Amino acid sequence: MASSIRFLTVPYGTVSHFSGRSYTASSTGIVDVPFGDAQAIHGQALRIIETGITADRPVPDAGSVDRPPRLFYDQTLGATIAWTGSQWVTISDGNTA
Repeated sequence: MASSIRFLTVPYGTVSHFSGRSYTASSTGIVDVPFGDAQAIHGQALRIIETGITADRPVPDAGSVDRPPRLFYDQTLGATIAWTGSQWVTISDGNTA
């Protein structure tokens, strides 16, 4: 499973990738779009946070400005974590995640 970007749109709304793939939001307007398609969703919904399981956490990429992102919702932990520049920590208590 690869990481995805969580967006907020209207309840049951649909966001579309230029390839024709579309993603439908839940009753609360939340829709998770695979990372590879997420950039093409720009302007169709509000980007909230990157999300995925622990194994899919982004790693530092010297060629990218925002890799890893500052915040990530870890579905394995069920918690939002933050990148300190050297490690992931949980937002709720600051412990290493």
